[in-house]
Amino acid sequence: MLIAALISLGTASILPKTSFDFIYHFIGCILYLIGGLWVAIGAFKHENRSTYVQVSCVLALICGILHLVHGVFSYRLCITN
Repeated sequence: MLIAALISLGTASILPKTSFDFIYHFIGCILYLIGGLWVAIGAFKHENRSTYVQVSCVLALICGILHLVHGVFSYRLCITN
């Protein structure tokens, strides 16, 4: 998506209005949340895990939530246009 938006300015204005954009973000949200929860279950169950693993699972959950927010805004933009 980024390469297509950089190559053509017309594509950059049309691409966020397509259904591909919000489907991409909803799938990304699901994958980040599954990955973050999977690592969180293992990281917080055992106290001897590294804090880097715990921080990475929290960041994955935050990234999943941000993907969800962007997906909702992309869906609203696609519906209105």
